[in-house]
Amino acid sequence: MPEQPQYPIDKAKRSIRVLNAVVERLLLEHPCRVVVDRDIQSARAMKPLAAFFVATNENFDGVIRPLVGDVFVNLHAALDAAIRAKVQEKGADITGVRFPVIDRPGDLDTAVRGASVHRAGPEVERFVRDLHAYPTGTGENIWAACRLGVNLAHRQDVAFLTYMVTVRGIKSAAREAAVRDIVRQPARHGAKLVSPLPEEHYELGIDIKPDEVTVALSEGGPLETLPLLEVANNSSAAVSRVLDGIRDL
Repeated sequence: MPEQPQYPIDKAKRSIRVLNAVVERLLLEHPCRVVVDRDIQSARAMKPLAAFFVATNENFDGVIRPLVGDVFVNLHAALDAAIRAKVQEKGADITGVRFPVIDRPGDLDTAVRGASVHRAGPEVERFVRDLHAYPTGTGENIWAACRLGVNLAHRQDVAFLTYMVTVRGIKSAAREAAVRDIVRQPARHGAKLVSPLPEEHYELGIDIKPDEVTVALSEGGPLETLPLLEVANNSSAAVSRVLDGIRDL
């Protein structure tokens, strides 16, 4: 197979390396907190204490947003390029050839025909079908990475990014873990993590240091609410395996 299909995956991997450094710097330079305050949305007459997430920076634009776009747009492009390279090997026209992205299993036949995958030969067409790259299929994560690539190619906002906050046992002023459940959830500034907090263990206005805060996806099917860097690396590895499979046919 020509080397061209590797170019998009290499670009994606470079973006992941830069993304890792950028996210690490953001979290270091803008540490986040969990603060105890009154839960004014509670129906109780005496508003209970609650733990709220406080982000010092929710600006994911600048470098992070375009890097995320580069990762997933190039992962999707790598799959397109691999199919086209096989078509070129057959001496056929690559016009309109692409990796099919579908949202329902029943759309697979139509999508494969519409993507002209048959021009790459029956082995490649069978391989693509057997991936089951659609929601609930065995290749669901491949589908999700491709769908993100399609969606991010047409977006300019940063609503698809958020923080993922982990607190293992919320400790009181007495340094006791009065709330022992693990809190791990996506959160924007002001998000309520836990309510109520027992008044005998907590004081209004105290800070609680989160065990872990990272940037996460707030949308993307099965990739939702997973750490962004984990998603990017896993998606890259999954796409690389598909490229290897197509190359070896």
